[in-house]
Amino acid sequence: MATDLVFSNAEIQGFDVARLQHAVDLVRKGCSGEGGCRSYPGAVLLIVRRGVEIVHEAFGFRSYDSSAQPMTRDTVFDVASMSKPIATTSAILRLMEMGEINLDDPLQRYMPGFAGAAGNEISLMNLLTHTSGLPGWVPVYTRADGRDDCVQFMCSLTPELVVGSQVEYSCMGFILLGLLVETVTGESLNTFARRELFDKLGMDDTGYYATERFAERARLAPTERRTACERGEELWAWLHKTGQFLDLHTEDSVAWGAVHDEDALAMGGVSGNAGVFSTAADIAKFAQMYLGNGYYNGTRVLSPATIELATHNFTAGMGDNRGLGWQLKGPNTSFGSLISDRAYGHTGFTGTALWIDPDRDLIVVLLTNRVHETRENEALLGLRPRFLNAAVASIDK
Repeated sequence: MATDLVFSNAEIQGFDVARLQHAVDLVRKGCSGEGGCRSYPGAVLLIVRRGVEIVHEAFGFRSYDSSAQPMTRDTVFDVASMSKPIATTSAILRLMEMGEINLDDPLQRYMPGFAGAAGNEISLMNLLTHTSGLPGWVPVYTRADGRDDCVQFMCSLTPELVVGSQVEYSCMGFILLGLLVETVTGESLNTFARRELFDKLGMDDTGYYATERFAERARLAPTERRTACERGEELWAWLHKTGQFLDLHTEDSVAWGAVHDEDALAMGGVSGNAGVFSTAADIAKFAQMYLGNGYYNGTRVLSPATIELATHNFTAGMGDNRGLGWQLKGPNTSFGSLISDRAYGHTGFTGTALWIDPDRDLIVVLLTNRVHETRENEALLGLRPRFLNAAVASIDK
């Protein structure tokens, strides 16, 4: 049995310490194999309430191999689709605030090269709320030899559903949003996001690792062995053919610094759907900015009006509750049952998650690399809502 952790601020901030310990133990057990199933090799958990750090702990190891290093609180994770609200949506919202774009405009107004059917019908709002009708994911890299080919293919996409009729989670839509940022600004998404977001928030351990190499590689949590699944094998062959990013993998094809998402890597590691690497502490800074109505430590990143807009439910009755880039609380999601109805957040395929509860002034960051060494282990998907219920239930006042 693990030694109880010391939560020095927990009781002051309204937590029942014994119940909080139980919630934390659920995360710890996920990497220890207690109960007969390992959900991930290691995890970092950060809970903040009323701006005060309550829990910030690391559990397990960064990998499963015999030379694995212990997971540490400053481990850098591939946060996968959490890139959507953190980087891409933030960039789009800043461009809106700057008067460079209008969210109700069609994508084609800013990207004339987008020649796909319904190009004049798909608005930026449709893309941000996953109501564009575009497919969820397409193996773009199988149709391309490099980023330029990927961009050309993306601009030919056509909707599979009626635009605006229902929520269909689409990585393709967010890749297009990333390209829109680059078209409007004339600079890369990572450059714009760093200047307008990461640097302002002091998110020094956050960025597009394939491009920026901002941290020692030894601090990174590896993700999947490419040869562990058919999709990965196809990408591994593509990388060898193109000679790209092999240095960000181990010799036996484990992604270690290369973004896990195949399309994002084919886009050069900087993409609107994925590519951001970060730490729990940096993600908490971003979340605290949202709870601070766009301000963090006296620095304004977004306006209060923008925060209100981004966290509004635009898709009630359309199959999933969506804000701008955010998923909102709803049935059969990672949010569980006890977090407030105004809560919002996002998960990442690699095993990452962020939940923000404005009613309780609560931030919960749970980072794992559950796809190491294979995506076939999906035990974390069931653990997330159970853990979050236990964490919220530990709050007394």
